[in-house]
Amino acid sequence: MKEPEFHSRNEGESHAPKYRSSVLVDGFVFTTEQTFFRRKDADQEVSRIALEQLTNKIIPEGYSLVAKSVTFCKATLNEYAAKLHMTRPTYNTVEYKSVIPYFVCTVDFNGTSYVGEAAGRKRDAENLAARSAILSFIGNSESGMILIRTIRAKAELFGSAIPRSPERLSDHLNVLPVKDTAQSHEHVHLLDDRDKDIIVPSATDNMNQIAVV
Repeated sequence: MKEPEFHSRNEGESHAPKYRSSVLVDGFVFTTEQTFFRRKDADQEVSRIALEQLTNKIIPEGYSLVAKSVTFCKATLNEYAAKLHMTRPTYNTVEYKSVIPYFVCTVDFNGTSYVGEAAGRKRDAENLAARSAILSFIGNSESGMILIRTIRAKAELFGSAIPRSPERLSDHLNVLPVKDTAQSHEHVHLLDDRDKDIIVPSATDNMNQIAVV
């Protein structure tokens, strides 16, 4: 995205200025409703307006993109960490032997562990875990814009290929990722017949993923 372009005009007199500022950013123009005695104050106000409006516009877009496809989530999270000079995410994937083998991944990032949904392939499990982390940062007022721009760029890049839905274990069996505790070292709980009415949450049902602190 290009640098914002600011434009200010004085609608008052030279001895009693009334500055109104506009800014062009990401293809949108924002203008202050009020006028200000100092140009600097007008620029600061229009910056606040632009940030607020853009955030309200693109946060839903970010959620929508990662809900439609997780193919680029791991690459997005890694690049986001690099841009903010944060420690690179680490992925721990466990394979579970069953009638249908499956993988569950936990990603450690910024002091928090995020557990993804069970998947039929290791790569998909890693992307699902990365998506859990991404969803917790999209609404961040300080870095959310950087993350969403990264999501958009990766979605466009990966969109040139034919999208492939991840092979989640929930497509074949009823499973729920659970918190790792001293009493239970299992990341996945297989549901018995009494639990058949429990539905595994997905990104399209509820954007809040499970985060293990």
